[in-house]
Amino acid sequence: MTGLELKESERFRARVKSIEIEAEQVEQAILFAYSKRLQSTHRGIRDAVVENVKKYIEMKSGPMSAAAPVLVDTALRLRSSS
Repeated sequence: MTGLELKESERFRARVKSIEIEAEQVEQAILFAYSKRLQSTHRGIRDAVVENVKKYIEMKSGPMSAAAPVLVDTALRLRSSS
């Protein structure tokens, strides 16, 4: 390689590195926004799960409205500790 080709190659590599860093920053921003959206809907998801568990318990053994939230909270704790 001549000196000019070497400089062009170095500039090209620097540009590629810059583009890769920029792409990673965009990806991180997208993931951060997605995680915020998941956090904001977590309560709604939990409430839906509680309601479904409550309906299932009532269907199988009669009204037990206090059991569903306890079961769901316990399951979430067990899941996060493993």
